[in-house]
Amino acid sequence: MSKGATYEELRARLESSASSLGLTVLDFVPAENETPATIVLRLPTEMSKDHAIGLFRQWSTSIWTIIPETEKRWAWVLMVLQEGPPLGFLWGGWKGREDLWTDTDLVGSSDPQEWSRLFQSLSSYLTGIGRNDALGEGDFFLLDDDLGYSEQHLMIHKIEVLTPSVVSDLQSVLKDEFSRWSIRVLLELNPPESDISRRGIVIRADHVEEEWDKERLKVRLGNRFKIE
Repeated sequence: MSKGATYEELRARLESSASSLGLTVLDFVPAENETPATIVLRLPTEMSKDHAIGLFRQWSTSIWTIIPETEKRWAWVLMVLQEGPPLGFLWGGWKGREDLWTDTDLVGSSDPQEWSRLFQSLSSYLTGIGRNDALGEGDFFLLDDDLGYSEQHLMIHKIEVLTPSVVSDLQSVLKDEFSRWSIRVLLELNPPESDISRRGIVIRADHVEEEWDKERLKVRLGNRFKIE
């Protein structure tokens, strides 16, 4: 992260520079430890991949002014979406190396009707545990946008709502009909914890992948953090 810049300032700068090229930033997760910053980007439907890659390489010079280069690893990665699964990833910000484009077919595309059914199932369950609010004034926010791949995003505003039973119940929602889907849980906590990293967990039908620094969260949040 640029020295002294907040998450909101960095995201605003990324969105502004991307929009000047006709690109849309859907999400941004700052770098943490050895993990590069992740920028989720949506292309216009009529834009070809080759044209987009050229734009990304042009845009990368602006990204360097927002996310500094690093000496020993990639500083950032663009996840590029259009329709269906991600078109690929552009890795950049490793000092002395050219940006690297990688194609991918590892993430399944979403079916609009399936996305809608899962969104409704999740919304129905979450209504019983707290208030859904996009502006951060509730307990959480279930992203109401189909990202084009088989993942739903749940932003947590109040850490108390994320309990082992909630994680287990969300897994139950995924089982059977939605077993190929995942739920990415991101921490967008309210002040005074708004500076905490957004990295959380990825919930799948048969397991949970932990991306956060659990021990650091336990120290910072005390008994409000319910996940063991």
